[in-house]
Amino acid sequence: MLSTHHALFYFVSGFIRQYPLSTGSCFFLSALSVYAISLMSQNHFWTPFFGAQSSSTIFFSIVFLGVAIRLIKLKASDLETFSTALAVTLSAIWFYELIYHFSFPANYYEFVGLRLNTFIMESALSLLVLVGYKHLRVRGNYSFLGTSLLFLVSYSVWLLIGFPQVDGTFVLSRYLYVSYPFYLGWMLNRFSKFFLCLAWVSLYR
Repeated sequence: MLSTHHALFYFVSGFIRQYPLSTGSCFFLSALSVYAISLMSQNHFWTPFFGAQSSSTIFFSIVFLGVAIRLIKLKASDLETFSTALAVTLSAIWFYELIYHFSFPANYYEFVGLRLNTFIMESALSLLVLVGYKHLRVRGNYSFLGTSLLFLVSYSVWLLIGFPQVDGTFVLSRYLYVSYPFYLGWMLNRFSKFFLCLAWVSLYR
């Protein structure tokens, strides 16, 4: 039993020495996700600490963790694993921001107005998903296609019910009437984000 524990210790310590950036970041994001879950259990769904929804911390951490694990399995270097996982995570964040911002009518919010510089910046950051292009797989990738479809469906339903926001307003015309639209909108916001994050992870074989 002792030799088994020693072997496990040497394996883990050797792995950490081989992937210090990646494993350190994974541990940090895992700890943040646990903290976010604890906040959500206390009904703190939006926290100033994150400057965003607590659930967003969890979902976008999944992107980093998922891509990092896949690249480590492919024997990528620590620097490549860390930089690619970070780039793909930033891509997921800004792609969702791009879709979200431009779902509003022009000038609904001053910073959301259909300005060319905003569109270019968020589009460029979304393309960071291509940093690890040699590991990408789209053709025949049914996991990516399935999760992308779930993202599109959930986000489209959110738009069709009037794009309800947390401030109690409908941003768009309502084409689909449901009971408790604001609660459903709250759920669709999270599910669409979750499915997008899974789609980004599944891009990497």
